[in-house]
Amino acid sequence: GSTRHYRIRAGNVNGEGQWSSTRSARTDAGGPDAPVLTASENGENQIDLSWTIPANNGSAIRGYWVERSVDGAAPWERLTSSNRTTTYSDTSLYRGMKRYYRVAATNGAGTGPYSKVESATTTGEPAEAPSAPMLPRFSSVGRNQLTIAWDPPTNNGGAPISGYEYEVSHPCGDNPAPGCGFTGDDIKATTSTSARISGLNIDGDHFLRVRAVNPVGKGAWAVELRATLKPSMNGQVRVSPTTITVDEGDTVRYTVRLSTAPPHPTQLFVQTHGSGDSDDLEKGAFVYTGSVLIPNGWTHPRDDDWSDFAYNWNTGVSVSFTAPEDDDALDDIAVMEHYVIAVPYGNYRP
Repeated sequence: GSTRHYRIRAGNVNGEGQWSSTRSARTDAGGPDAPVLTASENGENQIDLSWTIPANNGSAIRGYWVERSVDGAAPWERLTSSNRTTTYSDTSLYRGMKRYYRVAATNGAGTGPYSKVESATTTGEPAEAPSAPMLPRFSSVGRNQLTIAWDPPTNNGGAPISGYEYEVSHPCGDNPAPGCGFTGDDIKATTSTSARISGLNIDGDHFLRVRAVNPVGKGAWAVELRATLKPSMNGQVRVSPTTITVDEGDTVRYTVRLSTAPPHPTQLFVQTHGSGDSDDLEKGAFVYTGSVLIPNGWTHPRDDDWSDFAYNWNTGVSVSFTAPEDDDALDDIAVMEHYVIAVPYGNYRP
């Protein structure tokens, strides 16, 4: 990248002649030299990098490539390809995390050599696997399928939760115990806090479990859910068909009660199917609501106080929904059918 100017003259025994006219030439530019890198921790979640501006060797520096490695060797993860400043903050970290870095400058001639590798470790005790998800529960129940939901764990282990894993057990006998039927061969992953499980055997007991995952590892399984689906249930227990007409924007409320006490604690879901003269509630759409119903005189199998969420069976389940407004010419909606789904209350606390 150097430009130089030249001239020449001749000489003999009588002296030197005149200079020639001047001519110039430029060498090709080269890639820049390697920067000098410094890395330092900045709390539990950040490492700051800074580096010197290297010689550009005839072509202006266009930017810097910053790369990160777990152990100072390949593979290297490129964090930026056009960073124009001489600093960079890596904020995608967690506590007690050590990472290695290198940086290279680039110009019109290409990319120069990488800097010497430098490392830093975020503050705090090293992160660990997360605790178990909170409040696993059935959020809906249907024919041959269940939807489970849960809340994130109270302790992420010091690293962000990257997802969840859940597993459904196979039916395992007439007197199943928690933990039976799990094989570990059909664990599924999700980034959501719910999962729909279909294709279940309608006659049998199924246990469901879920655990949280972070970059460090997999946490403990949460308390297992138990679903018992019996042929007599046929997945759904239909009650008398009812037609309720609701004007747009209005709210309807009603209560569904069982005519006889359930033989055991029962998770009661009321499912509302709708159809009508408008598209406000499409046919087959549904609204779920649920309560845990406890028969009179039934003995609790656990020492926990269920009084804050258990209801006597004849209290029933209240349903409430509002017909949305879409300003079309059809002003009402008919709720056509109602179903009651009774699933025995399993070894979990909603």
